[in-house]
Parts: sequence; C-alpha cells; structure tokens
Amino acid sequence: MESSFTFFTTFFIALIFGDFFFTTGFFFTTFFFTAFFFAILFFATFFFATFFVFFFATFLTCLTFFVLAFAFFFAFAMVLGINLIVLDSVDRNLRFYLLIHFNL
Repeated sequence: MESSFTFFTTFFIALIFGDFFFTTGFFFTTFFFTAFFFAILFFATFFFATFFVFFFATFLTCLTFFVLAFAFFFAFAMVLGINLIVLDSVDRNLRFYLLIHFNL
C-alpha cells in the first residue's frame, strides 16, 4: 500500500516537473531530473521503510520472545515451587509416618 502510494506520488511529481522542463525545450534535463528525482525518492523511501520495518519487527520479535521467556520461566518456577512444596509435605508426612509406625 505504502509503496504504491510512494510510486504514484513520485510519478506524478516527476511528471509535473518533467512536463515543465519538456515544454521549455530541455528534453535531456527533463529525462535526467525525472529519473534522478524518482531514484532519490524511491531509494530513500525504500531505505527508511525497510529500516523501520526491520527495526520494529526485530524489536517486537525480541520483546515477544523476552515476554515468553519470562512467562515460561515464571510458570516453570511456579510449578517447580508447587512441586517442591508438595514433595516437602509428602516427605515430612512420610518421615512422620515412618517415625510413628516403624520408629525410624
């Protein structure tokens, strides 16, 4: 969407300037200016759009993995903590059971 908008905007601006230069009789200037203007605008737009897209995509990807890593870490820690509490409780109950019944 953005690239087609940039293309048509550049095309019409270059066409207006090109028509101005063509009517004054400078065909080479028309061609050179149109091509040069189009190339500058196209590559500048392409560079900045590509830079920002890759920057934000990389940033959001890293942020997503960062959040997921913390989520898995806290989930693992929570499950591990619950398991340790349960195992500790089982261990205490088992030791208490062995102490009472077998005097160990």
